[in-house]
Amino acid sequence: MGLGGETLPLRFSYRTTVFRYEPEHRGRDREVFQVGFELIGDDSFQSDAEVVTLLARLLERIRLPEWKISLGHVGFFKALLAQSGLSPNGRKQAEVAAAHKDLPRLEQILDAEQLPRAMVRDILQVPERCGRDEVLEWGKRIAGKHPQLLKPLQRLAQVYRQLESSGVQDHILLDLGEFRGFDYYDGVVFDVFTSALGSEIGGGGRYNHLVGRFGRDLPAIGLGLDLDRVFSALERRGQVNGNGLKSVSIFAAPHQAEESYALARQLRGGGICVIEEMIKGSPASVLAWVTGVARRRGMPCVIMVEEKKSVPQSVLLLEFTDFSQKPRRTRVSIQELPQRLRAFRHDTI
Repeated sequence: MGLGGETLPLRFSYRTTVFRYEPEHRGRDREVFQVGFELIGDDSFQSDAEVVTLLARLLERIRLPEWKISLGHVGFFKALLAQSGLSPNGRKQAEVAAAHKDLPRLEQILDAEQLPRAMVRDILQVPERCGRDEVLEWGKRIAGKHPQLLKPLQRLAQVYRQLESSGVQDHILLDLGEFRGFDYYDGVVFDVFTSALGSEIGGGGRYNHLVGRFGRDLPAIGLGLDLDRVFSALERRGQVNGNGLKSVSIFAAPHQAEESYALARQLRGGGICVIEEMIKGSPASVLAWVTGVARRRGMPCVIMVEEKKSVPQSVLLLEFTDFSQKPRRTRVSIQELPQRLRAFRHDTI
């Protein structure tokens, strides 16, 4: 609402607590800490593929074990129900049953309205159609020449080809039974699954009809990841601390904050977890104060930003062992510092 005059498209990322209504005893949390991305103002298949590719690269980066993205389009099933002759109430009930993969209930709804058996058969097969190109071929046979059925299939095919060119197709499964939410989504939809967890860890899709309810009418697509589920999946495969590195602390005086921040940013870019510590007050011996803090916290090593440096672009590395009261002091160039820090792994502490 506050960015209506900005140049489109708009790209956002967020991390926040999300609250949602879930029926009691459903087994799903009503409060979720979520990270997400939104692309607003572009209704092209390239923007669909951009968001899915972003998701795939993120999952690769965090090394989620054995993951797949299930990719579908809600428009195909909705169009199939619309042309079937179901009543509006019957279509609504069928959407709910299909979203829950409740095929017996779906068949009961279709039979109650006395649809032709051929139509019932086609509708019941949609939630089970999952794979690769053969899914699109099956959909085209069902669609025939009906434009409302062909349009979502064509869009899904365009997105899938774009993902192939992005090199992430091995992780993509086409799923005509991927619905997420018929009321919320109106285009391409997707879910993320991993072998380490028995439920999806996130997903998203296109919701072109939604933004206009809050102001300017704009197309949009987005995704969200449930961080609790992501970490549960990583923990089950022992990958939360996948690089094996223990965090390292940088000690600096308040007036050295800018230098400390620059160093921390450089180390974090190399995959090292960094905690910035400010030296409080003016202890008689800064080295003794830092040593005492490090000992109490069980740190294997710390970095000190020195007041007066005999060697430019260097820091003081303090290494602690159980058999020595005094730390080993080594002046290390900032360039070689990441390699030195990687020697301090969990299995050596």
